[in-house]
Amino acid sequence: MPIDTVGIARVCHEANREYCASIMGDHSQVAWDEAPDWQKDSAIKGVTFHLEHLRRGVSPLPSASHESWLAQKRDEGWTYGRVKDAEKKQHPCYVPYEALPLEQRVKDYLFGGIVQALFPAWAGEGPSVMDAIARIAATKPDTEPAVQ
Repeated sequence: MPIDTVGIARVCHEANREYCASIMGDHSQVAWDEAPDWQKDSAIKGVTFHLEHLRRGVSPLPSASHESWLAQKRDEGWTYGRVKDAEKKQHPCYVPYEALPLEQRVKDYLFGGIVQALFPAWAGEGPSVMDAIARIAATKPDTEPAVQ
């Protein structure tokens, strides 16, 4: 079964939502179907960033994924804020990758791993979505050192 970009973004969003709730105690994120358009668009743009690199045979590093997200937020008028506030366009992760807390850096690893695992199904050249999901846990970026 193939999967499209929006389908991958949905998986990334839901994984991030569950990660935030279970690890960080953050239950503020809603399910994909209830998520605001800006949040869906952000996930879709993140997936597109990864897919474009993977099509060229490059697995983007988690830091590159965050920098892409940061540039997107900058273009949309977001700034740093201690608390995420969509109305004010403020976000606590609006900092360089190296300044992110460990829990936030892990999210970039997870996002990239999900896209990389689903890439063959998206490209129509690999395993089914179910096979791809089974590979997610084994996916790692190529060269960035382990999260400390």
